[in-house]
Amino acid sequence: MKNLFVSFLLSFVSFVSFCQTFVIEGFEHQELISFRNTTVDSVLMNPDLVNDVNNKKLTFVVDLDNKTCRGYVLDEFVFSVSTLVVEVDKKVLDVKLISDGSDSGIIINRNKKNKSVSVYWNGIGMTSVTKLNKFDVSKL
Repeated sequence: MKNLFVSFLLSFVSFVSFCQTFVIEGFEHQELISFRNTTVDSVLMNPDLVNDVNNKKLTFVVDLDNKTCRGYVLDEFVFSVSTLVVEVDKKVLDVKLISDGSDSGIIINRNKKNKSVSVYWNGIGMTSVTKLNKFDVSKL
């Protein structure tokens, strides 16, 4: 009986430790826009329009196992889409949001000196980047 309990406990711990769900909470963010299709870096360096800083809480729940992302504004559910995760390098993760063929996603820079989170969307003749100024990324 003791061996069965230990086996069950070890199985549960290994399942929980490999769970690949994380939460991004943004407490302050700012949208930058370029009125052309361009790169995220280009928008951040030379935007055509910079909106005021916004303090509405944004939450993204990224489930790597099920390949989904759920989005919330002020804890109200807004969307759920499929994802494709691309690890750009050991420090940068690009979570591509797959919906209606648009090019959008979340870029997470995990570099200890320069942590950042940006949400991007390329529309027709426009690229929008929402830079999270104050945020927290945690694992579930």
